[in-house]
Order: sequence, then structure tokens, then C-alpha cells
Amino acid sequence: MAEPKSGTMSEAVAAPAGTGEPRAALSLEELLDLLQRERLISGPAAEDVKARAITLRSRVLKERVGSVRSQTAARYDVSPAEIVSAAALAHPQRPQRKLDEEAIAECLAQASGVAYLKIDPLRLRSELITKTLSRPFARHHVVIPVGEEGDTLTLAIADPFDSTLRDSLEGLVQRPVRYVVASKRDVLAVIDRVYGFRSSISEAERKLGPGAGGPLVELVQLRSNDELATQSDEHVIAAVDYLLGYAFDQRASDVHLEPRTGDGVIRFRIDGILHDIEVIPLPVHGAITSRIKVLARMNIAERRRPQDGRIKTQRADREVELRVSSLATAFGEKIVIRIFDPNILAADLHDLGFDVAERERYERWITSPSGLILVTGPTGSG
Repeated sequence: MAEPKSGTMSEAVAAPAGTGEPRAALSLEELLDLLQRERLISGPAAEDVKARAITLRSRVLKERVGSVRSQTAARYDVSPAEIVSAAALAHPQRPQRKLDEEAIAECLAQASGVAYLKIDPLRLRSELITKTLSRPFARHHVVIPVGEEGDTLTLAIADPFDSTLRDSLEGLVQRPVRYVVASKRDVLAVIDRVYGFRSSISEAERKLGPGAGGPLVELVQLRSNDELATQSDEHVIAAVDYLLGYAFDQRASDVHLEPRTGDGVIRFRIDGILHDIEVIPLPVHGAITSRIKVLARMNIAERRRPQDGRIKTQRADREVELRVSSLATAFGEKIVIRIFDPNILAADLHDLGFDVAERERYERWITSPSGLILVTGPTGSG
């Protein structure tokens, strides 16, 4: 997680000029006015967004919750930033980029004098998030704790101008607060992952009891976070779905589930580096291991010999193949899942990390009518 700039929200953002009174979140009109002042949107484009606001709102609901008229859609509060982002306007200062939620969040941060933070989920502490705010409060107000330093708590919010929310937060946490600005999409993704997964793990531990774990009903179709949030009796299944969905979102190449003396640890390999993701109770580790072995059509009764299996998953319109290996250890079975995601394999040349000079040189090579380019890499790299 990048270190945010210093400064509290109360110092950086004031109420509407001349009032000194608390104010609510930005309206669509206020956001468009701000974007015009920052020269990120033209007057005609702003008027077009206003005229299409209802259509754009429906587009956001279809993308985020899958429908416009469901109960979930009725509970979802579409923000002005989401409406502007749905218009898919070009970024006037960065031709290769759209005026998306991230760009709008950066603009809000600059205008308010508060640091912008691109949230790195791998650097967040699940226990800090879940012990500080309830899931309904965090989701309704689009806020999460992203760190603490001494007694000061750092909170990520989507709208730095909402002083009413700041007053509520400072009264709730009862400690010094430091604010950073993040996009609503990033904040909600963390909320769904952290609260959903931890809730599933806690309920699974409560229902399984010590030493539990066994076969479960087969499931290949992965469900969305909204669908998983409504489940009450399939906590291990939900935990596996959350786990795999999060691995896909983080573009992980491997998932490791490793038992230890008194618990289990989940690790993701991202860009060649293993990151600790979660620590889970040992009984839940056994149940998750059995669940994955069922999906991979492996022998769940065999826990001493190494086994290999394969899973094909589908989430929305995305199909991903998983190769599963199990290995006995002193504390239980270890599972390694290798992820073969076509969205990761089909990367654009501009996304491979070349600097400009290297990319131009490589492009000259691949367009040459003769010669040979030898590409090497570690096992599983392609």
C-alpha cells in the first residue's frame, strides 16, 4: 500500500463556501462542475451525462448487481462517480485512458487536498477491517480501514467532501482518524472479499467443530459475491468460491493451502512472489481441502499419497482451468492449485513490463523477415 500524504480530512476539506456547516456527499451536478473546473470534462459532455443519467445508472446496476429491478439493485446506491464512469468518456490528459472511477477518485483527492490511494488488497489486514466496522456500515458508506499507525486509524473513503460521514466515523471509532481517497469499486471489492470470506470461515468453523472435514456437494459454477452473501448453509462451499474468485481477480498463478501446527495458511503466487492471504482454523482447512478434492475428482479418502486433479470453473462468462495437486505433510494435506487463466495468458505487448526502448527493439525483431527469437521462462510460464 502506498504511503498516503499526511493531513486529516478536517484540515483538508471544508464545508460549502461561506457556511461552515456539515455537508452530504457530492451530487452528480456538483461532481460534473468539479470535473469541468479541473478540465477533465467539457460543458457539452457534462450536459450529455446529465441527460443520460437514468440510462447510465441502469448500466451501472446491470454491471454491478446483474439487474435493474431486483431487491439487490434497489439496495445499491449508484454514486455520481459511477454514473460518470459509465459514460466511458476519454480522459483529456491521458489519451490511452478513460475517465473511469479511478481517474475521478484521483481528481477528488487532488481537489480536496487529501491523498489518493490505489488499494493493494494484499497489504490489508482482515482483522483490522472486520473489528473496526460492521459489513452493513462499511458497504453502505463505502469505507474501510486500510492501516493504522500508533493510535491513528487510516480510513479509505470514496467521497472526501462528505463531512457528515466523517463526523459519523470519528464518533464511531473513537480514535484519531486519517483519511485517504479510493475508488468505490476498489473499496467494495475489499468489503466483499474480506467480510464474505471471514464470515464463511467463522460459520464453517462453528458448524464443523474440531477435527471436522469431509466430502461436500460438487460445484463447478462459481457464484458472484452478491449471490454468496445470501448463502447461510453452505459456508465451506462459499469460502472456496470466495477464495477462487479472489485469486482470479488478483491474477494469481498459484494458490497454496498449507496446514501448520494449529492453523492453516492460504498463499497466492502473484508475479512470481508468494503472498500470505489468510490464516484459517485447522478444521476449516481440512474441510476446504476436501471440497477442492471433490471438485478435482480426487480420492478424498486418500490422504497419504500425492494426487493430481483438474477443475474447470466458470464465473459469469469467464472460464478458467485449474490443476490441483495434493501432498501429505506432518500437519495434514497441502493443496496447490495452478491457475490457467486465458485472460492472463493473452496479455498485450504493452502490458508485459517493457520500457519504451526495449519494446521498440522487440517490435523490430518480431517484424523482421528473418532470424530467431528464443523465449525462455520457468516451469508453467507458458
